[in-house]
Amino acid sequence: MKRIVLAAMAFISALIMGCSTKLGPSDILPTIPPTATATAIATATSTPTATLTLTYTATSLPTATATNTATIAIQSYDSSLGGWQTSSPIYNAGEQGLTNPVWNATEGHNAAGSAACSGNYDASVNPAHRVGDFIMEPSPSLNLVGKTMSVWIKVPQAMADSGAYQATLFMQDTMHHWMYGGITPLNTAGWVQISVAVSDMATGNLNDPSITYKIGIRIEKLPAYASDVTKDVTGVTIYFDDFNY
Repeated sequence: MKRIVLAAMAFISALIMGCSTKLGPSDILPTIPPTATATAIATATSTPTATLTLTYTATSLPTATATNTATIAIQSYDSSLGGWQTSSPIYNAGEQGLTNPVWNATEGHNAAGSAACSGNYDASVNPAHRVGDFIMEPSPSLNLVGKTMSVWIKVPQAMADSGAYQATLFMQDTMHHWMYGGITPLNTAGWVQISVAVSDMATGNLNDPSITYKIGIRIEKLPAYASDVTKDVTGVTIYFDDFNY
């Protein structure tokens, strides 16, 4: 009996010792890791806003200036004299150097059609023969401020050979003040142009080109040859064309 009790006690003691023994790594139950939960986090990103900035710079506008430089008219004598005539304001006696103005249908500078005047510069007959004017009186009066006057003249061979003649452009305002300029020797036969800016015209008085009522061309003997009959030229025709003003 004692044996049985001792054996039972030994069994119980062994069982208690086995339970108090430390478990090894393989004896520990695996730990289940927590489940990973994906959480979507929306991040709001602000987009830069484009800002249009208008900058106004005050700039002064150029001032429009009206300049009176355009040609008012071109008298081409295509079909008539256009009101042109011969005259001489200096000498009143006898026949003048230029007379009998007519329209010519065949002669012309760039095209057929011109004004033709008879030329008789005979100092032995009358001093008036040394000057001849071809003029026009526009109506209403012209404003020639800032303008340039020009004309083409067909010089006769005899006049060119004499070396004693010149051409001048002139104008007169409504107060009868004179201006003149563009003096050109007529030493070359054929078409010759003479030209002058109104601002360069000589004047000895208060001429006002804004109220011009007479314009013209003067062909005359040079003063040094006024009484020299060897320089007389008679029986010639002088042509005028393309008068610009």
